[in-house]
Amino acid sequence: MKKIRVLLLVFTFLLSLASCGKLVIGGGGILSTNKDIYQAFINLSTPASGVPVIGVITAGSTWSIAQSTATDIINILKVRYKLTNVSWLPFHINNGKSCSDLTLANKIKGMTGVFFNGGDTTPLLQCFFPKAQTSAALGIMQQMFNSNQLAVFGSSAGSLVLQSGPVLFMKDSWSTLVSGSTYDKNGGFKFFSNGIFDVHVNTRGRQGRLIRTIFDLKSQWGNFGYGVSEDTAMVVTNNGFQVVGTAGVYVFDVSVATQGSRNTNDNGRYGLKNVKLAYLTPGDSYNMTTNKITYAKTKVKLFGANQAKTKANTTNDIFGSNVFTTITNSLFLSNVSTSTFGYTNYTNPQYIVNFRKLIGGYSMYATSPTNSSLQWISFQTCYMDLYCYANC
Repeated sequence: MKKIRVLLLVFTFLLSLASCGKLVIGGGGILSTNKDIYQAFINLSTPASGVPVIGVITAGSTWSIAQSTATDIINILKVRYKLTNVSWLPFHINNGKSCSDLTLANKIKGMTGVFFNGGDTTPLLQCFFPKAQTSAALGIMQQMFNSNQLAVFGSSAGSLVLQSGPVLFMKDSWSTLVSGSTYDKNGGFKFFSNGIFDVHVNTRGRQGRLIRTIFDLKSQWGNFGYGVSEDTAMVVTNNGFQVVGTAGVYVFDVSVATQGSRNTNDNGRYGLKNVKLAYLTPGDSYNMTTNKITYAKTKVKLFGANQAKTKANTTNDIFGSNVFTTITNSLFLSNVSTSTFGYTNYTNPQYIVNFRKLIGGYSMYATSPTNSSLQWISFQTCYMDLYCYANC
């Protein structure tokens, strides 16, 4: 009997990892001209009748900001993308009884897509998930999503609330490495259950905060997490996702990572060893069941003669805007270096991030066989360590 109960628990867990609905997770900062992302959501929202009906929900910190943002989004969808049936769903914690308004909630039943824009996660969580209780509106969305009747789009804060796991609060990578993550322990709206993800990852250097959160919570949410760049999105269907947009998505794997430091004088500061990472760029796909990457057919494999005969870059600001990706790109584009590193800009204490590629064990792809150090390439497999280096 005990064995049966264990098997049932495992089966239930595996079912929870399946993404049933149609979902686009945007990394924030999505330009109105980014047709690939907008069109991906529109395609998922278009029913057999061919007429998508879109509801816009905004995460403004105040009612007036939410209202203004909704107007902007509706104009983009109507004018640039020629949608005729787009309306604002004015759910907001500061808008009277909107969060519990059943008439407003029932409007969702006539929609084929819901667009959660960015801003602040708090108004969204308080409105749709008060005291960890699912509101009527959220319940309707979840039911329609799980039965493939509703496509869901999120950007920035509007993306963060879509996950089942912890919704990360504002904290930079250095602070997270020093003192741990801060997040809403009740989690989000349960549209994405395949690990933990973060947004604005490249531009705001959030790789460190995401990695520590994944490792610290792996017993609850598994070994994998995803870092979505700005103006980029994960188009999630079934058991995987495809990258669309202009930058990329990190896949962090802590399955072989261990807590600890490579500095014997770290005074017990938090550290991690052997975190595995890959970086996917537009057109690449990832299977979250098999953990297999499929590179876009338009890309070519880079090796040997394609690589620059110069050393990889280093940096004194590893979590600066787009620096993490620039450094890892330089490592994979180098035919000389097998490792590189970067320090944190904050020095009390100062952390170091070491990267290494395994000879014969990595691969990289790009849209053309150039060796430009500025090229945004896709790569696997890279290992990294993060630990206190000075003033520990």
